[in-house]
Amino acid sequence: GGVLVDRERAERIRQQELAAELQRTLDDLRAAAPGSSMLFTGSGLALQPWPEGFGLSIQKAGLRHLALAAAAELRPAGVSVSLVTIRGTIEPGGPFDPDRLAAIYAE
Repeated sequence: GGVLVDRERAERIRQQELAAELQRTLDDLRAAAPGSSMLFTGSGLALQPWPEGFGLSIQKAGLRHLALAAAAELRPAGVSVSLVTIRGTIEPGGPFDPDRLAAIYAE
């Protein structure tokens, strides 16, 4: 069954995927020093969920909202928080080639 029916699967997803990713993000944000910049890479799944990737969709939505909230909260302390949303698959030779993305981020 899907995650809405299979409660055990839903609980595992919640604990393993969502909590771990968001906790790492919170830890990074709490460690930010005044004058620093943080850039998070999000996914189009935050905007348009994918049923087969339910856990990842929730994780990316959580990351998006956490980054947007942190940007507003930390701005007065001189911390810049940005989020880039990639709506596609990151793969060598593809439209979202990791080397190309790295070069764009470095600009």
